[in-house]
Amino acid sequence: MVTKRKTMTPLTLNEDGLEFNGERRDLISGSIHYWRLDPKLWDEIFARSRDLGVTFACTYIPWSVHETTPGIWDFSGAKDFVRFCEVADKHDLPVLLRPGPHINSEITGFGFPSWILNNEAIMARGPTGSPVTIPAPARAFHVPSYASKVFWAEVEKFFDALRPHFAQVFAPGGNAVALQADNENSYFFRTSSFDQDYHTDAIEQYREFLREKYQDPERCAEAYGRNSKPFESIDPPKKLSLGDERVLLRICDWVEFKEELAMKGVLKTAKLLRERLPEDANPLLFHNYPPCDLLASPFDVHGIEQRGIDIQGVDFYPTLEQNKYLYRQCRTLLGCSRFPFIPEMGAGSSPWNSVVRLEDERFTIPYCFMHGIKGQNFYMLVDRERWYGAPIAETGRVREDHKAFFQPFLNTMTELGISSLETPTEVAILASRHYQRKVHGTYLLSPIPPLLFSLMGQDASLSCSEHKYGYHRNLPIDYDETLNKWIALVSQLNVPTRIIEDAVELPPEQRRLVLVPAFQIMDEGLLAKLKRWSEDGSRIVLAPEMPEALKDLGNVELKEPCPALLADFIPEWSKDRDGELVEDVQVVLKSRGEDRFLFIANVGHEERQWTLPESLQTVGVRKLWGEATEAKESFTLPGKTVSVLKLGATLATA
Repeated sequence: MVTKRKTMTPLTLNEDGLEFNGERRDLISGSIHYWRLDPKLWDEIFARSRDLGVTFACTYIPWSVHETTPGIWDFSGAKDFVRFCEVADKHDLPVLLRPGPHINSEITGFGFPSWILNNEAIMARGPTGSPVTIPAPARAFHVPSYASKVFWAEVEKFFDALRPHFAQVFAPGGNAVALQADNENSYFFRTSSFDQDYHTDAIEQYREFLREKYQDPERCAEAYGRNSKPFESIDPPKKLSLGDERVLLRICDWVEFKEELAMKGVLKTAKLLRERLPEDANPLLFHNYPPCDLLASPFDVHGIEQRGIDIQGVDFYPTLEQNKYLYRQCRTLLGCSRFPFIPEMGAGSSPWNSVVRLEDERFTIPYCFMHGIKGQNFYMLVDRERWYGAPIAETGRVREDHKAFFQPFLNTMTELGISSLETPTEVAILASRHYQRKVHGTYLLSPIPPLLFSLMGQDASLSCSEHKYGYHRNLPIDYDETLNKWIALVSQLNVPTRIIEDAVELPPEQRRLVLVPAFQIMDEGLLAKLKRWSEDGSRIVLAPEMPEALKDLGNVELKEPCPALLADFIPEWSKDRDGELVEDVQVVLKSRGEDRFLFIANVGHEERQWTLPESLQTVGVRKLWGEATEAKESFTLPGKTVSVLKLGATLATA
């Protein structure tokens, strides 16, 4: 057992990863819900969690558990999260706290007290003015509006009740080192453009959004092709309408506003929490998106990190067959986030979600680290009601089959210093938010959320309107198809790639080649960026069209996605001795200083052979983890596995 520290320094994020208590620490965390466990077991559970290899503990603080009667608060017994943090500290497990107000957590009402959800002034509204409901187990409930002034007044009361407890747990002097601002903020998964939020306070904010964007009602009317109205009289669009590009612009403005409204909900939560922390506390602030397509609306990883959230992550509950989805999201986090993090990586399952088995975890957890993720929080690390199959049972018993995977793998990741490893890339795929809003705005299947449709692996051609809105082609569908082709191609060819949004800046060495879905119309900001990047040496490849403003630039070309464009960027270690790619095998180089590591995945079900390229045969290769078996200069890779190799320091990067 580790002796309790007298003083602590905050958890800090720098170029080398995370630093805690003056030393580098990898973010390998596990969710343990204090109120759902016998406090007598906390000590034993933390000891076994540390033994498995986790370096942090994580828990929600559920509003509805602590305030069961309005104004009456209970933080005693199993609800005493201060003592929970103190016990975690004895085992050198700093705590990530997640106070919501939304927590989901498979708890009825997602952690909101019933009187909050039943307050008419708080309910989010659909286009007809009726309350929006989410059919969540165990009981459906009305969705609260994050635009509602009444809602925020109630949230402040909850956070006020947490203030004295925060004073005890936040460093220095406590064991809480990071704070999550709200949870999966995405309109409670109902992300369709015209599904919500038509709450009166939201409409008021929408009108203010238009005022800031257009300044003058006449400019707004001209853009929309409508008669001029004062901003305070403009109503939001309530359904998908057909027409010309001005009709689509009005829809896209509504989509953009809803992105801003969602982001403001997270930022306001962060502000209110910070105001209730002790003066000398400075925890990392983070937020998590639900499983989604990170390039879709209303999600904005880069934008929210630029406006005050330290780390924006995304949750995964993946199965063996979702490697294509994981590749896209991990590579997007690598491109858009300062610290690619999975705040909820499925370990076990709830009774009403898809089953995540240990077989899935053995593949997907290493696969995410392989493709750029630097930190993961396993949800759940310990079973509780409405959850089963975690590495540790709610009695404190460690499941030996889980231990046989988690302990050696997590120890290996710690030995590597996974949170400080870099994933070198030279190619970038640039996704445009300007085009993406057109995709989202023309989605046809509301109220089925686009979020769910993307998780099924379906593209926009199956869910978007075929109406052209005055353009000579269908921009939303053609954009989505081109973006998907680029992502599939770099994945298939094993080209080290970052997926970025148009607001992201990259150093020249990470954008030798930039692949951009593009059309004759293009956002002015993106045009300026592509001009600047081409002038300082980046090769820009556009498809399916080229804007007039870029035609005379020497480094900009128009070409359809094809393997020949990427031939010079395929690493040597991805090929066999004949120079051919090995089917289903992905190989990723990771580095820190002179240290080099190869992560090798067989994403198929059939066994594959991978041969050491000549440059590695004299360097020396040692297997650190995985099921790959070595025979002379080749490795046998079982299906759906990831292995990790250590390379000699003389290896040159691709």
